[in-house]
Amino acid sequence: MNAPSLYRLADEGFTGTAHRTVPMALLEPRRLVADEGLVPALRIVGRMLRDPVALRRVRHMRRVFRRHSARLAAIGLLAVPTPSQL
Repeated sequence: MNAPSLYRLADEGFTGTAHRTVPMALLEPRRLVADEGLVPALRIVGRMLRDPVALRRVRHMRRVFRRHSARLAAIGLLAVPTPSQL
């Protein structure tokens, strides 16, 4: 984690304990099921299939994510309240 991010966390009373960056996988089927679960993911897909405008929008977003995948990443950050701030 870079220093400015750590300072912002500390300013708000948190201590960063872990961070991770991975390739962006938003809107990929495997990631959707992992994040939401099988039944909710199927529900989301069903809604998209019934709404052509939403389906077109999601397909466009997915194309953009894939086109720019070399410059996109997902960032996970775990922070806990600083003990002195409790």
